[in-house]
Amino acid sequence: MQPLTYDPAYDPVEHLDRMKTRLVVHSIDLPAIWVPERNMVIRDRGLRSDLIRPVLGHECVHVENSDPGGHHPRHEARANLHSAFRMADPGEWAKLTAIYCDYDRICLELGITRAQFLALHEHQRRSAASRRRLERYGDTIYLEPRMGAGQWAARMSA
Repeated sequence: MQPLTYDPAYDPVEHLDRMKTRLVVHSIDLPAIWVPERNMVIRDRGLRSDLIRPVLGHECVHVENSDPGGHHPRHEARANLHSAFRMADPGEWAKLTAIYCDYDRICLELGITRAQFLALHEHQRRSAASRRRLERYGDTIYLEPRMGAGQWAARMSA
């Protein structure tokens, strides 16, 4: 299994080859689709060149996890997030999201799809929210409380 960390040299075609999965280029109505019964990924002939890498990266996640055919929302969300982890540089992500508010421009810069961008953005948002935990006891709110008296990052009283 390919690690879920950014790799600038990640090539989904080589990854499919290592997993002994056939890649077929054909005219279909989808960008690409994983066909588990035949152990093949079919890519649309008319797919734009800037979308080939992210779309095939998405399909590699389906192959790795032996997802069944069809588009189950849970499998699609996992494939979007895991492929975004592999293709989006975390440093570039932080820099671009701080500078631009247009996510289409960020997608082009990072070389990922909109769905991958949204999955990664949601993951970042949830991670940040889980790190910043607030709890209320009576009329006092504690930031990141821990066990024991006096163990919190901040305390606000009304």
